[in-house]
Amino acid sequence: ATSSPSSSPPAAPPSFEESDPARTPFHRRLARAARRADPGAAESVLRDMASAGLTPGPRAVHACVVAAAAAGDADGALDAMRRAHAAGLRPLPESYVALIHAFAGVGDAAAARAVLASMARAVPDARQGWLALCASLFRAGLGHDAEAALLRGRRADGWQPDADVFLEWMVWLCSTQGARGAKLAQFILSKDMRSAGVEPDIRHANTLLAADAFMLSPNVGEQTLLAISDGAFGPLCRPTADSHAIVMEAHLEVIESAARRAAPRLAGPDKEARMRLLANQNSGNNGHGSAAGNNGNGNSGNGNNNDIDPVAAVFASDPANYSQRGLDEGSDGVGAGHEALDEALGEMLKAGILPNRRVHAAMTRAKLVGGARSSVILSFFRMMVKLAKPGGGKRTDLLPDETMGALVAMLSEEGRPW
Repeated sequence: ATSSPSSSPPAAPPSFEESDPARTPFHRRLARAARRADPGAAESVLRDMASAGLTPGPRAVHACVVAAAAAGDADGALDAMRRAHAAGLRPLPESYVALIHAFAGVGDAAAARAVLASMARAVPDARQGWLALCASLFRAGLGHDAEAALLRGRRADGWQPDADVFLEWMVWLCSTQGARGAKLAQFILSKDMRSAGVEPDIRHANTLLAADAFMLSPNVGEQTLLAISDGAFGPLCRPTADSHAIVMEAHLEVIESAARRAAPRLAGPDKEARMRLLANQNSGNNGHGSAAGNNGNGNSGNGNNNDIDPVAAVFASDPANYSQRGLDEGSDGVGAGHEALDEALGEMLKAGILPNRRVHAAMTRAKLVGGARSSVILSFFRMMVKLAKPGGGKRTDLLPDETMGALVAMLSEEGRPW
């Protein structure tokens, strides 16, 4: 494993004032280099400082550490810290935090732990480094290492996680540990956070909501959303448009799955189109990741016909062949799913929450996949625009490129104006 920056802080740091106005231009250049993740530019500024007779201080070194860490060069960030120690400088606590993030981000848990140990020897309170270690390890997928570090900090040092660490913990549990993880996440949300003195917010509630809606069922998700609305998880857990979108996306997944099963039994597209439809595994509906802060609609297309979702494109090509009745006969899940989506939209509007892009995408995709007539879809689209943007705005802002492309393709096929 990579060794820590130093076993102890330097005994005699150099004496100078970093707020000296002569340093300001160099510090500005260093800040730009750090923001751009350009360690080469940061090192160049340090050389220019030395040429001007100015000894780089801890703030200057911190910029080099951050620039290297942001570029994914954990070893380069460590080298900057070592040179600071060799020059008799005391790195800022934030520099240790940046270095911990860097090593945890590349999956080197041992090196990240070593940096935290070095920080604990160098500064009076290393809790920020511990928080960085736990959060970064969870984000890197090293959840078991993160849980071990979390347990050690709570038991040995009396530290408690903050809201961000609890969130990363819940996301990791719900995304990797199945039903057991969802149960643990519910315990964290309802009990552990409160005992740690941390008030849950809607990010935490939405994480549990996504797990319930997708891993169990959309109906279970609806019950969790109702509990959130009733204040079961605290005053900061007020539902947002994203909360309702999570449940809608779960219903949409059911509709798309039922449509894929039903489509081969219906007349219409040729064999190649049906194969493309069957190969489409929930394209554009990445609802599982919505609670971790993702957009939840998977808008990866660019609006060109070649990138149109096969499900939406096939149904749009000949709506008459894919009536709602035909899909209902193919699978009971489609009709029930549409009713559930309409009810979910009504409940959201009743709560005074305007639909956002995710809600609009889920509802429009459901109409496309369900084979509704173009006039119905277009009327619905216009209604959603008015709901989401009462004061006006660009209609194209409300749909991902993929869904917008399918809608435009259907209208073009029928010769209808957009």
